[in-house]
This record gives sequence, C-alpha cells and structure tokens, in this order.
Amino acid sequence: MDILRISIWFLVGYLSVSLFRLLHLYYLHNQYSKKNRPDFKKKELNRKIFRKNLFFMPFIYLVIWLISSSFFFSHYSSNSIVLDGLIIGVFWFCVSIFFDFLIFTFVKKRFQITLKDIYMTTQPWISLSYYAVLISPLIFSFILQ
Repeated sequence: MDILRISIWFLVGYLSVSLFRLLHLYYLHNQYSKKNRPDFKKKELNRKIFRKNLFFMPFIYLVIWLISSSFFFSHYSSNSIVLDGLIIGVFWFCVSIFFDFLIFTFVKKRFQITLKDIYMTTQPWISLSYYAVLISPLIFSFILQ
C-alpha cells in the first residue's frame, strides 16, 4: 500500500469535510444572528449552532469520503482490495478522530467545545460521521472487487 497516497487522499477528504462543516456553521450562525436572540450567551449560542450542524454531518461525511475513496481507488490495483479498503478505512477513521479531538478541543476558535460536548452530547451524529469515514473505502473496495 502507498502510505503517501492514502495520506494525501485523507487530507483532501478531511479538508473538504472541514470546509463544508465550517461553511455550514457560519451559515447557521448568520441565521441565528439575524434572529437576534439576546436570551443566549455567546458560548451557549455557539454550542446550539454546533449541535444543529451535527444532524447534517453524517451525510456530508459519507458523500465526501466516498468521493475521496473513489479517487484513491481509481488508480489502485491489488489482489486483496477488500482488506486494503478495510485497512485504509481504519486508518482514516483513527486519524480523523485524532484530528477532530485536537482541533475542536485545543485550538482556540469561535466554535471551541469541550471533550464532553464533542464525544458525549453529540451522539449519535458524531459516531455516524466517523462510521462514514470507516466504511467509505470499504464500500469502494467491494464495488471494485
């Protein structure tokens, strides 16, 4: 397996998902700002917007990671393509959880959330999103088999 290609398509997928997530967060923020809700503190408003965003994340993750998987497997040939798809899915799954952990909890930004918020209160949406990362290379490996 080519680790460089796996990593490149992971970065393309992860940056694409992050861009769509960010654009959707800003869209929701603008919608809530137009309503001018003074009963919410800024931090509470950001959490509410983040939770509203979660409903769409599994679909966005599935579409973008399937596209990344299709580009990865477009020039790939192997006798054990299903096993490779599983390995790639597990790799992308673990790295995306790690990146989200770092970015959402430690990097200072408007939508910074706590560990409890990202992994406990966002269930089942966050798990479904990560499962989309896990199964997308596997789906394409079954299609190509």
